[in-house]
Amino acid sequence: MTTHLTDTDRQIIELMAARNEELRSLFATLARLGVQWRRAENARCQDWITTLESHPFYKAGQVVFDLFEWEDFILDGSNPADVNLDLLPRLNSFLANIDGIPEIPNIEFTINLPKLEPGFYLYRDVILGGIWLIVTAATSEAGSTPRGENLPT
Repeated sequence: MTTHLTDTDRQIIELMAARNEELRSLFATLARLGVQWRRAENARCQDWITTLESHPFYKAGQVVFDLFEWEDFILDGSNPADVNLDLLPRLNSFLANIDGIPEIPNIEFTINLPKLEPGFYLYRDVILGGIWLIVTAATSEAGSTPRGENLPT
């Protein structure tokens, strides 16, 4: 097969692929955190979703999630064996633009999270995983130190 791509083109494509894998891994981790929390505190998580699902940002997120086919993107590839929170500084940078959201601390997880649950709950689980991190950060600011063993089981 003949290609017209240069070495520079290939390097840029490789860089994009690496960033895609980081993003996929982050979304997968958030979803797995959401699955764990939903299983442990289903009523509390349902209250969160009920509260959020009429919010325009939640609805817009669902549209983008579906439009970009992020479910397929997240599920494409292996399920990360361990939690990937290497992107917490980037997530904190994004959240810093929202007044009142605490910084998410570096959390050391010592447990394995459940596998992803594709389908109806995947978007919700990504959202719940993010909320869990924010709630954990707020709890941390209140004086406790978040660690993986604090994850609901």
